[in-house]
Amino acid sequence: MFGALRFSLRSTVITSEHLYAALSAYLLVGVFLGVLYFSSMQVWPNSIIVSGEGASHQFSLLNGI
Repeated sequence: MFGALRFSLRSTVITSEHLYAALSAYLLVGVFLGVLYFSSMQVWPNSIIVSGEGASHQFSLLNGI
């Protein structure tokens, strides 16, 4: 993950290969955070509860794009 990000950020000329490396790093971070969230819900059920105004918002990786 860090190698792909380093590869995509250190170049002076951006090619499709650099864009794919950056996209892969972004998606790997999303998978990592998803597994972390799932694991925390298995170990400590209902430990992450969003309540109050705006609680119906859905969190997604695509929100950052």
